[in-house]
Amino acid sequence: MSHKADYASYPTDSAGSFTIYLPGGGTYYLAVKQKLLAKDLPCKFESPYINEKDNALSLSTGDSIEDIKVICKQQVVEN
Repeated sequence: MSHKADYASYPTDSAGSFTIYLPGGGTYYLAVKQKLLAKDLPCKFESPYINEKDNALSLSTGDSIEDIKVICKQQVVEN
């Protein structure tokens, strides 16, 4: 999946933590980008809330999820 994101987090902090605000319950597909309009990076998400096959995160309205581990393969990026 590589298209313009419907929702985006603020950049990660120095520890790699991030916050994303979503409008309510539903299914959201997670992806990692180094820059806003760049291609998706080949990353894996580890969390009991995420479907490993398609990186789908299903939420109910009012849910707050923490500690999603993101594992990305090292990639050389040219500026």
